[in-house]
Amino acid sequence: MRKKKVNNSKKGNFAIYLGIVLIFVAAFIFLIDMQNRNNDDNVLADVVDGHDTLRTIEGRQIVVRDLKAIYPKYFVIYIDSTDNTYIVHSFNYYQTDSQYELEYNNHLNSIVDYNYNEYMIRYVYGKGEGTYNQILDTLSFIIGTDNYKIY
Repeated sequence: MRKKKVNNSKKGNFAIYLGIVLIFVAAFIFLIDMQNRNNDDNVLADVVDGHDTLRTIEGRQIVVRDLKAIYPKYFVIYIDSTDNTYIVHSFNYYQTDSQYELEYNNHLNSIVDYNYNEYMIRYVYGKGEGTYNQILDTLSFIIGTDNYKIY
């Protein structure tokens, strides 16, 4: 009796096609991730281009990005040098409707400005006393993170 040969070429082709599909999916996910990172880095650039007042100005204000936040988060510390007080505004750019709506409700009493189309909420983060240099020295304590970038 003769044994029938099993055709393994279909199994081999399937493995090749599956491998190609997985490579394309991984590449696509990588490109989307890189685009999102580039968009996150450009958010403040877009804001700064539209408003010359959103840059650090020695003695008057400090603009900081929280690098630990999962969404783009910036702080602008406005300093009143006449009485050495400051107010901290937090600018948050959320990525989904649910994030935006949750945070909108959480900060409802302290919201200064918002833009639903850009998923942006600006709210009062805190207030305090201190000179420009004292604020710089205690910046990580004021904004609640030690991983930040000053603009």
